[in-house]
Amino acid sequence: MRLKTITARSMPEALDRLREEFGPDVLIIRSDESKSSVRVTVAFEGRRGTRHQARLDAEKRIPGRRPTFQDDQITEILDHHGVPFELAMRIQTAAAALDPGTLPASLAGALEICFRFRPLSLLDNHTLMFVGPYGAGKTLAAEKIAGEFPGTGGELRLIDSDGVNPLSLPEMKRLSQFVRDSGAEPILVLPAGIDPMEAAEAAQIFAALGARRMIASRLDTSRRLGSLFSAASSGDLIISALGQSPNPADRLEPATASGLAKLLIQLAPAGQAMTSRKKAV
Repeated sequence: MRLKTITARSMPEALDRLREEFGPDVLIIRSDESKSSVRVTVAFEGRRGTRHQARLDAEKRIPGRRPTFQDDQITEILDHHGVPFELAMRIQTAAAALDPGTLPASLAGALEICFRFRPLSLLDNHTLMFVGPYGAGKTLAAEKIAGEFPGTGGELRLIDSDGVNPLSLPEMKRLSQFVRDSGAEPILVLPAGIDPMEAAEAAQIFAALGARRMIASRLDTSRRLGSLFSAASSGDLIISALGQSPNPADRLEPATASGLAKLLIQLAPAGQAMTSRKKAV
């Protein structure tokens, strides 16, 4: 399995080029659209085969190098976290396309391919509004950022909006008007550990409101993080920060592919078993 990224003027043009170059055996891993272009990352097989064959092919490209984990460990980890099937397949396909290595490195590489990460300190909009459902942790997130957010110059304004029911049209209309009147960039705050499908629907609704980035809260009280990835994928959201403490003095952790990969492994039985084996050795 291999990866390739192409840039085209439109999605139809990109798809035409992909079909011409790779035929039907190509899987879109990620796509990013702007006003003038579209960027598509795909996975493809040089010949028809299984994910295991792709791993063997990678081993042949790097003589003497072998993966330090079993293929099904990533599957078990994603299953534990409740990552939806199609999204889990995208992550597994991306991992299989990478050169073999350690479990954390392979999983981190796959997350880097499938999702976007950018710390809040790189934001260029100095008016931020925290939006999300009731009890998501918006106020706590605002307090944490107010205490340590470096900004990029000028004055930083933080707006803590009221919690809303994303399924209530009147409430969402009021919030939408509030966002427009303030001129702020809405940042979605969504707690980890909720149902992945509910998280996906909520992310799509808040994305329609203008949210492009998200903060995942309550990671300290969650053992399954599938909702985080489901929301980011469905809403095409950048994962910016992680809330792992109820203490306002504790900063938000910048979201990175490597950090989330380690957390996914630590919380899953497959990863715990691997850690136990290392300690025993």
